[in-house]
Amino acid sequence: MGDWAHHVRIEANDPRHADKDAETPTQEKAEQSIEFTEALAEILFVLPSRVKRGIKRAQASGNITVTGIVTPRYSEAATPEDGSGANA
Repeated sequence: MGDWAHHVRIEANDPRHADKDAETPTQEKAEQSIEFTEALAEILFVLPSRVKRGIKRAQASGNITVTGIVTPRYSEAATPEDGSGANA
């Protein structure tokens, strides 16, 4: 993910500056930036939420016992307990 982030940052750097000689961003570069952003959001917000819900379901059914789980602080904000959030 770090290599991909570096590539996206380097590719996006020129168009952000007021340089008349800078290359205009292409549709492909814009789509690559969007794809990266979506993948990053999936990793940071969606996947932790899915794991947390899966663990809760497994525990409720008696299939597993989980100890020592540390959930990131942002996962609570990203996923309301009632399941009404965008990640539900």
